[in-house]
Amino acid sequence: KAARNAVCFRYFEGRCKFDDCKFLHVSPSKLTHDERAQVLRELPLREYSKKLAEVIAGLNIPRCKDFHQRGGCKRPAGKCHFWHLTDATVARWAGFDFWCNTCSKAFTSKDQMMEHKASKMHCQKAGIPFRTLTARTYSSRGRSGRGGRGHGQQEDSEEAVSLRGRGRGR
Repeated sequence: KAARNAVCFRYFEGRCKFDDCKFLHVSPSKLTHDERAQVLRELPLREYSKKLAEVIAGLNIPRCKDFHQRGGCKRPAGKCHFWHLTDATVARWAGFDFWCNTCSKAFTSKDQMMEHKASKMHCQKAGIPFRTLTARTYSSRGRSGRGGRGHGQQEDSEEAVSLRGRGRGR
């Protein structure tokens, strides 16, 4: 029996070699709400693992509506069993490869991220001038029609981060 009331992440990945492991060997699909909250609390502290991320993605954990839509979660800190996308590291574990630091928003594709960066909301938060997009903006040569970025922003500026290929994100 496990000496600690914590889930074994190596077991999730099929790598735990201990018959007397001090962590719980529980199937990811059979996690209790408390166990799932513990997994979500500890994931950002771990080195990113594609194999573990695939297991986590299979759980289909939704975002916390209270946290993301109402501005605050009703559950005590660390006890919620839904995603709180607070930074690039959490977003990456949740399956989002792109993160906007300025707006604290996660995206699954570069196109979504670039569309967001061209939005009025993002421009206002970033303190950059907003320019209405025209048909020319979406030409096949790039969003500005000249192969550029429309606003002259760099792709991986401080407020927009691609998380692919990074160890732990930011």
